[in-house]
Amino acid sequence: MSRGRRLAAGLTAALVMAMAVLTLTGATRESYIDWHKYAMTQQRAYFQERDRADAAEALATAHETAAAGLRVQVEALSLAAAPLRAEVARLREYERYSSLERDVEGLRSARSRLLEEIGPLQQQHAVVAADLNAAMSNASALAAILEKYGTSGVWLNTLMCCGSMEPAFGADDVGLMMNAPAAPLAVGDVAYFTCPEMNGLVAHRIIERRNAGGWEYRMKGDANPAADPCWVPHGNVQFITPSDAIVQGMRR
Repeated sequence: MSRGRRLAAGLTAALVMAMAVLTLTGATRESYIDWHKYAMTQQRAYFQERDRADAAEALATAHETAAAGLRVQVEALSLAAAPLRAEVARLREYERYSSLERDVEGLRSARSRLLEEIGPLQQQHAVVAADLNAAMSNASALAAILEKYGTSGVWLNTLMCCGSMEPAFGADDVGLMMNAPAAPLAVGDVAYFTCPEMNGLVAHRIIERRNAGGWEYRMKGDANPAADPCWVPHGNVQFITPSDAIVQGMRR
């Protein structure tokens, strides 16, 4: 039994006893009425208190039931949240992996671009290296020539040729030149001479020589099928380039 109901039962019993006492003691009707009013007032107060107590108890019970239900829901939500947390972790890991893949793809693209840029540079490097090697080879050849012939009375100049001396040297190639000496010239040297049957100063190779009261030379361009038509007197030779003083492929 609730506290309010116990109070109401006790109050009712007390009123019955009070009425019995008044009846036995011969109390006046007014006293009995006053006591009855007082008792009814107290009874209403006790009933109100009982109702409030019952309502509070019902509310507390409802709150406890609701709290228990909420605890059950919280537990259920916690259980449901566990796989969600796992899924969130998996998605974060996937996002990190995807980010790494994007970074790798970016590095691959950058590598491809660098390779594309390196290709022409490598080609240029190959050309420069070839030119450098040729220049070093030419420098070594020139140093050997100058060591043999000295530097007095000789000079490097553009060899005069219109293709008749290919492939020994071509037009605008550089070679060592010197004034024609008084001594006979050697077969194989390139001589710069004049000839009545040929126009201007000609540069051809000496292929034959003879001494007929003075040295004369038969000339021929390396690329020509036949020798020149005239024997060239020694005095018509102005300059010579020794056969071992030509640097092929070197241009000024």
